[in-house]
Amino acid sequence: MSVVPRRTAAPRGLACVLEAPAVADRTRVPYHLRRMTSITIDLPDDVFAALRKSPREFALEMRIAAAVQWYSEGLVSQGKAAEIAGLSRMLFIDELARRKVSASQETESDLRRAIGA
Repeated sequence: MSVVPRRTAAPRGLACVLEAPAVADRTRVPYHLRRMTSITIDLPDDVFAALRKSPREFALEMRIAAAVQWYSEGLVSQGKAAEIAGLSRMLFIDELARRKVSASQETESDLRRAIGA
């Protein structure tokens, strides 16, 4: 993951560049060697001080938050969410528990159907 803080044209703005895995890349290439897509978010200068986070910590937190949200909505699998977050699957499951999000996307009715009840 790359985070590049830099001044923007907006007054009192700081740009934070986040890199995420490209969606089209579905190979088993190690995470750090995959092609990445960058996005830029413009934030007020004082946001990092207010959150007590560095730009790098903020970018990681944003990636994890997005991955957890998309996983909880059923938009991505657990493995893909872990990849987006930049975490191993085990660490992503730990993060789900920390945020009180179920590690299973199965609903009660799915489980009942699976066991034939």
